[in-house]
Amino acid sequence: TAYRDGGRVIVVAVNDGADERSVTIRLANERAAGQMTAVRTSATEDWAALPPVAVSAGAFSTTFPAGSVTTLTTGLGR
Repeated sequence: TAYRDGGRVIVVAVNDGADERSVTIRLANERAAGQMTAVRTSATEDWAALPPVAVSAGAFSTTFPAGSVTTLTTGLGR
């Protein structure tokens, strides 16, 4: 799921499956480049800070481990 909060875009991804998932996410109406901050909760992590995720032309690729909830936030705006 994704939300807009002022100039920020927030993406919350839940992978409740047994396998990791690699995905590319495109943010509608976003063309900027930059980075998203990311935190993850899983069986072995509790709101763990992750390395930044690069955004290019409003899209990014990442992998979500099995049984995890990942929150990504950016300051991209229209």
